[in-house]
Amino acid sequence: MFLCLSSGTSPRYRKDVLRCMGMPKGSNLQFRYDLKWISQEAQSLLSNTLREDMLCLLAYIDQSDKTKTPEIIPCRFAKIKETKSHGTTTSLTLKLEDFAYAEDLGNFNKNLRSKYKELPMWQNGAIRGFYWLKIQNEDINITKSTNLDIWEKVITQLAEHSDFSGESWFYLVQGLYPHRSEVAITLKDGKYEVKPGYEYEVQIYHYHPHKIPQNAGLILTSTSQWLKFIANPLLILDSRYDLKRVYFKTGKPLGPEYVTLSILSTDDVKIDKSGYWEFDILLRIKGTFWKTFGYGIIIGILLATPQIISTLSNPLLRHPTTISVIQGLSSLIIGLFVAFGQKKLV
Repeated sequence: MFLCLSSGTSPRYRKDVLRCMGMPKGSNLQFRYDLKWISQEAQSLLSNTLREDMLCLLAYIDQSDKTKTPEIIPCRFAKIKETKSHGTTTSLTLKLEDFAYAEDLGNFNKNLRSKYKELPMWQNGAIRGFYWLKIQNEDINITKSTNLDIWEKVITQLAEHSDFSGESWFYLVQGLYPHRSEVAITLKDGKYEVKPGYEYEVQIYHYHPHKIPQNAGLILTSTSQWLKFIANPLLILDSRYDLKRVYFKTGKPLGPEYVTLSILSTDDVKIDKSGYWEFDILLRIKGTFWKTFGYGIIIGILLATPQIISTLSNPLLRHPTTISVIQGLSSLIIGLFVAFGQKKLV
């Protein structure tokens, strides 16, 4: 198993930790590392025998105080989906799994550092060590769970650190649900497969162990013509904890359509209504070509049937079979025009 650390030394790294805790299970999250921060063992696996399904423990490391040993807080498990090298850096795409919680952080850190001396440490005013290294599964004692109470416990640990002291709320996109269903859709290959012409809801839970946000907000947006919000996509966060829902309806494209649903955040909706991009949720709306085609055929048959019966029962007509074939084909064409002409975006 790999240990992948992210600190709060830059806004991007801090946001990686928040996204790690905010994205739904099955989402893809990218970490990036300079090769100097990757252990030699991990680099050798990276270039030779790295499996795309290898397990990772994603964790935050607090480096805010140079007089203290940086504390590591487990956040979430993930599986490696893809790695790409770019000169002296490497991008790591991770498929997010269950949350990771260490009840006793003191013992967790003591045990981890006793076995892995290459973990980041302050030395002569500078950090030395590796942020991506290989560890043994049996060397960690943490809870693995998808339960919301475990998520809250990890959030409570993060909120106690100075890198997150300015956060008045944390959030989790719990998932995508068909309207009036409590069974979430499973993310597959980083995207949700949804039906055309259906209503869905995104459920988002926000929480802080002791602060109450003032005028904060989450904004859901999409530029696709195949998605229409049927409830206000601006969520005002004005309580310490709450479950929010945003409803939308999918269109009926003939072929499969990929739709991006973006999550944005703002600390004050009165000042900033555009929001700061958090991450995207990818939807794949199934196509309706064959369903529409079948509908057109049925219309054509219904149109053609009385005409053909009338033609075949008329003894005065010289070529009733030929006329019936023409009537049938004409009705089918009309039926297809009607079916496809009724298609609407949403």
